Amino acid sequence: MHKTDACLQRPATINPSSGGWLQRITSRLRAWDNVARERHELLALDARALRDIGIGREDAQREAQRPFWDLPERR
Repeated sequence: MHKTDACLQRPATINPSSGGWLQRITSRLRAWDNVARERHELLALDARALRDIGIGREDAQREAQRPFWDLPERR
């Protein structure tokens, strides 16, 4: 059997739970999606809700204008 024959007989499987590159990409895409959604929702908050979380309208707008790939720092 040739090497190419062996590759054709059993296709490679991709297991996202294996901790490999696919899981890292999926995790990053989810983080970007969550941040973009949260920043959009931030703009919809009224003045009272913004006061409750301790930021002003200008801060909310500045945060919402950040690009989706600009993730907040983890603490």
